Amino acid sequence: MNIQFKNLGLTFVCILLLVANCTSTKSAKRFSNIDTPDGKPATFQSTTNLGINLLIVVYELQDKASLDNTVNDFTLAARKEKASKHMITDTSCNPWWFILPPFSLVITPVSCTVSGYTYK
Repeated sequence: MNIQFKNLGLTFVCILLLVANCTSTKSAKRFSNIDTPDGKPATFQSTTNLGINLLIVVYELQDKASLDNTVNDFTLAARKEKASKHMITDTSCNPWWFILPPFSLVITPVSCTVSGYTYK
């Protein structure tokens, strides 16, 4: 039983190291001809970053999942789509300490998401 518990912890750490420091951006371009208060958006975009914290929120091992870096990645993705301006409508940063305690209490996966409209 003890060997299985150690193997589970090692597997958890390996998976975290593989997915940490990743960025994902999704875009929606169909709005059914409905405008926002700022005009007709080109896309609704959502950018998510994954990272690792030590001891839930004490120290960022991979600071890719900070709000600052996620907003930066959001604007870089908007610029690639030739957007001239954007409007951020939602942000969230979540430590996933409850996934696999006690391992995730020490090495905590973190996700941060920024969503909003981009305009051309």
